[in-house]
Amino acid sequence: MTTLISYQSIFRDPAAAGRLDGPQWESLVGLAERHGVAAWLYWQTRGGDLPSGLAEALRQSYRREAVHSLLREHHTGQILSALRTAGIPVLVLKGTCLAAAVYPDPALRPMVDVDLLLRRDDLASAVESLAALGYRAPYRFDIADECREHHHLPQLRLPGGLAVELHWTIVRPGGSATLDQGGLDGLWGRARAVVVVGVPVRMLAPEDLLLHCCLHYAWQHRCNGTLRELADVAEVQRRYAAELDWPEIQGRAFEWKVAPAVYLALRLTAEWFGTTPPAGVLEGLRPLHGTDEAIAWAAAKLDTPISHAVNSSIGVFASRPRWRDRLGVFRRRLVLTRTELARMYPEAAASRWIVCYHILRFCALCWRHRGALWSVLRGDPDLLRQARRDDALRSWLGAAVEDTEA
Repeated sequence: MTTLISYQSIFRDPAAAGRLDGPQWESLVGLAERHGVAAWLYWQTRGGDLPSGLAEALRQSYRREAVHSLLREHHTGQILSALRTAGIPVLVLKGTCLAAAVYPDPALRPMVDVDLLLRRDDLASAVESLAALGYRAPYRFDIADECREHHHLPQLRLPGGLAVELHWTIVRPGGSATLDQGGLDGLWGRARAVVVVGVPVRMLAPEDLLLHCCLHYAWQHRCNGTLRELADVAEVQRRYAAELDWPEIQGRAFEWKVAPAVYLALRLTAEWFGTTPPAGVLEGLRPLHGTDEAIAWAAAKLDTPISHAVNSSIGVFASRPRWRDRLGVFRRRLVLTRTELARMYPEAAASRWIVCYHILRFCALCWRHRGALWSVLRGDPDLLRQARRDDALRSWLGAAVEDTEA
């Protein structure tokens, strides 16, 4: 099986794609589409000397994304206009920001939802404004409860349209990453004006944008993402190369307690896309211990996706050698709050029979991961090795067990 690492040189130098033969470029297109960078690769190689089949396959990927981009822009414009009419300040995040302000063409940045940062006091008004457009959450929720446990509200969906995530911060509360109210005020104070689909809004300052892209890949996704997230990091560095304040980036990474995640994302981006920070930046962010193993495992996960079970609570459970520690993981991940259960089972939000949903979730987890659970119980060496490497990476990053997927 051809893996992604076989084509690493092409993402560093897209012109090298012209040397591929038929089976190679067919494999490259499939991998690029799976990683969300096929349209980006088309843009980088357009006009180049490519095999006709490769050029056409990439062109078709770009055209599909261009059509999707037009549909997204229509809905995004409605969302931003409604919030502006309501007098709610908006700071666009992730794909919405990157497509409008960083990538040279919006079609180069695929996305499935619109991520917006609002001030916490504006969340209720924003939910009401979007409800007028038909956007609904899958269950009734209390904003205060959600903000205690999550960095964004439940997705608001429009049937046949986009999903919207309203964030009030950029890191999950209660974890080891630290972004207090002063840090949030700093994000808003440094934000700059940008026009997205004709609507004036704001976006993160370049340094904060780069940090957020790094966190999105290495912290929130725990290196389970795709090349698209690393392409984001690369494109931000290219777009703002002349103005990025690297000492500020380093300082905020340590202030927010996310330096390992930022180092990892920048290091992998340099290896894949050739965007190397100035001398001394990576060395200043590099943790003292465990870095080589963390990089090796993160690179392996990017090249060949591993079982979902390794990234889940089953994987954390398997990674602990002592049964006392395993029972601690079991207790923390099984006994959820009503708010957490409601995200999985909307009807649980108001049910008097909340214990039934704990039992239902336990049964669902056992069934979903039945193969992995059996492998854990019989001591499968491959799963145990992967789970322990993943747990070591999580610890190295500073992520908590509570941030692990179910």
